[in-house]
Amino acid sequence: MAQLLAFNLGLEVGQLLIVTGVLLISFIFVTILKCNRREYLLFISGGIFALALRMTIERIPAQIWRKNENRITKLFMTSKRAVSIKLDPMRETADIDETNNIWPRATEAEPH
Repeated sequence: MAQLLAFNLGLEVGQLLIVTGVLLISFIFVTILKCNRREYLLFISGGIFALALRMTIERIPAQIWRKNENRITKLFMTSKRAVSIKLDPMRETADIDETNNIWPRATEAEPH
């Protein structure tokens, strides 16, 4: 129970630090540097939106790109040769058999 309380308190302290930092930066830009408040708010809001959009795009679930229940493909563009692949490492999708989410399979892997 103490660990859960410490974890939650840590989250709250982190949130308070972020809000305090944003308010301090806002104060500096609007009051000290005399920036137009409306333009500053539009700039900050746009930055927050861009960050949220990027985070959302990075976490598009498998259902979006799945077209066939028997075969699923996803293209990765890279200049390097893949040595291993792990699908859904954060376990965000319902999967009955997680043993087929790793390539090469444990029995196929080369000894290290």
